[in-house]
Amino acid sequence: MKANKMNAKKGFRLMDNETKTNEPVKQSIQENGTQVTQDEETEDLRYGFGPFRPPWLQIFNQPRVLLVILSYTAFVQGFIVNGVINANMSTVEKRFELPSSMSGWIASVYDITAAPIALFVCFKGAVNYKLRWLGYGFITFSLGSFVMALPHIFADTYTWDERTAVNCLKTSNGAASCRDEHNKSLQEYLGVFLLGQIFHSVGGSILYSLGITVVDDIVKPIKTPFYIGIMMFFSTLGPAIGYIVGGQFLNVFVDPSKSDEINFDSRDPRWIGAWWVCFFISGSLSAFIGPVLLGYARELPVTKNIRMNRESQVHQTTKKGTPDPAASENILQIVWSLFKNPVFMFVSLASATEGIIVSGLSTFLPKFFENQFGSTPTWAALISGLLAVPSAAGGQILGGYLCKRFRLKVREQGNLCVLTLTLGLLGMGIFWVNCEDMPFAGITHNYNQTNTKPFSSNANFDLKSSLKMKCNSECSCTTTRYQPVCGADDIQYFSPCFAGCASFNNKSQTYLNCSCVTNLETDTASEGKCPAKRCTNYYLSIVFIFLLILFAFIAQTPMVSIILRCIPDDHRSYGLGITSAIGRITGTFPGPILFGVAIDQACKVWKDSCSEGDTSCWIYQKETLSRNFFLLTVIVRLFTVLFLVIAKCLYKPPTSATKTNIQHEITVNVIPVDKSHDNEAFSSHL
Repeated sequence: MKANKMNAKKGFRLMDNETKTNEPVKQSIQENGTQVTQDEETEDLRYGFGPFRPPWLQIFNQPRVLLVILSYTAFVQGFIVNGVINANMSTVEKRFELPSSMSGWIASVYDITAAPIALFVCFKGAVNYKLRWLGYGFITFSLGSFVMALPHIFADTYTWDERTAVNCLKTSNGAASCRDEHNKSLQEYLGVFLLGQIFHSVGGSILYSLGITVVDDIVKPIKTPFYIGIMMFFSTLGPAIGYIVGGQFLNVFVDPSKSDEINFDSRDPRWIGAWWVCFFISGSLSAFIGPVLLGYARELPVTKNIRMNRESQVHQTTKKGTPDPAASENILQIVWSLFKNPVFMFVSLASATEGIIVSGLSTFLPKFFENQFGSTPTWAALISGLLAVPSAAGGQILGGYLCKRFRLKVREQGNLCVLTLTLGLLGMGIFWVNCEDMPFAGITHNYNQTNTKPFSSNANFDLKSSLKMKCNSECSCTTTRYQPVCGADDIQYFSPCFAGCASFNNKSQTYLNCSCVTNLETDTASEGKCPAKRCTNYYLSIVFIFLLILFAFIAQTPMVSIILRCIPDDHRSYGLGITSAIGRITGTFPGPILFGVAIDQACKVWKDSCSEGDTSCWIYQKETLSRNFFLLTVIVRLFTVLFLVIAKCLYKPPTSATKTNIQHEITVNVIPVDKSHDNEAFSSHL
């Protein structure tokens, strides 16, 4: 049966053109200026569970209340996935003896798993109950947090030596015993961390695939960037709080019941913080949000009016009309049409390449501060969190506000992204800044030479063998334990053994008869690192990294808005799903791995292990680490800017503003009606 469609200026009334025999009785209702003919048994859009839908629960159907719920969900997701996990990464590496290239998989598996999940839920949820999909996803997310705390429960209790460094023992069997089986069993818990991240990816992928389209459904298009900016603000606030809270728990010993037994603090290499506590916090925070989301219907009552009054900014193509997303046979056609949209594809690629930088730095920024500026894990996590709160979160809000304040459309939003990302590119040289190392025997200075220059950062030598010199060649030293000592010659040594110290004076807490210490008056060494010089570069680095994060995140909200605006409205869920898959597979998945490899390449002293392959790294060379971070971020950012410029040049706006039609080939007659009163009520609702 064919249908006639007629457009009216001030509204229209939809009535059946024909009827069939034995068809159910129809009734007409007026909804925001639209007279619609529906079945008597219309879909109930009230919030509730089954028949329990009391009026006092309908407050959940208000757009601003739903925005609060989605923002809280984004906060919890960011708190654990992008905050706590990253703050604890160096501690987890040390506790379970993992190299950075291996620990990077903990962050990366989240994205590689989320990519197919995002595609699946977008295709199934595009015309289905989006918020219920998110509800089930966050129930799984809560389970993932509890799973990631399991290694603390099932792994062997953490043990430490009363004094980690073994004095110089001039015997062939003085080396520490091999613990290959113990090392291997600890590294096997990597699989548990990966499983927990897989559960996390279920909730997170649905949140950023369907959740953003829900926000776009409940507000006017001109307000969409601002509302998305609010949601992104909380998604960034979560990691910031995660860094701060996670860092504070690193000041608590990993086994609180043994706090009275330890005689060292967080500055000692033996210290392991309580990395596991925040996973229980996250599991508890996310456990109840899933059931709340299950109470929503297919859409909010206001959603239909938003679609009817939206102005199209879809990229202009020669092909007219779009396939019906409700028909499963059209999925491949929809996907193909999105891949042929050059603006959509190049902005998606730009988002993916930027994801390499964002995911890599968010994972390893605390470790960067630890190595380049000598920060403790707690202080590094705290600084990272304090940087993320005003910069990343503020950038999201500022980007949305600029789009709303100046009513930027697709081309202008592209210009804003190119401008801010280019400004950030100019500041990448800050990664070369670090604090000068104190002289370190075998690493920056040779043994027994007081006036030597530091080794070149490009020098190619075996650092483990360079730690072993003639003065300690008979001491059977290993790098299994790291206990720095400061010699009387103001040179730092890896341990009393590598300093050649033969004995320890408990009264003065000093090591005696150190054969590698070249001071003419005394050959002693004291526990701990040599006092570091005051470094003002630390504060300079904080300021510039703040600006880098700010400029990067100002561009995030406009990029999401461009993706939403350059494709048909009924393809948004599919578009965001494809964008998410591209971003995760080519961006946030390889990001932590690439940065982890860059960090491992700068390692100069690995922890000794009897098994093949690397374990955790004790000491990194600062110049090499700076070079790797600089080159990686600059190259990736150049690709991001290039993709955005291409997208901006290829964008073809519609020849004239049109209103999107929410109806798909239905049988109607169009009759004008006055809808001025309903439009006024609709506007006041938002």
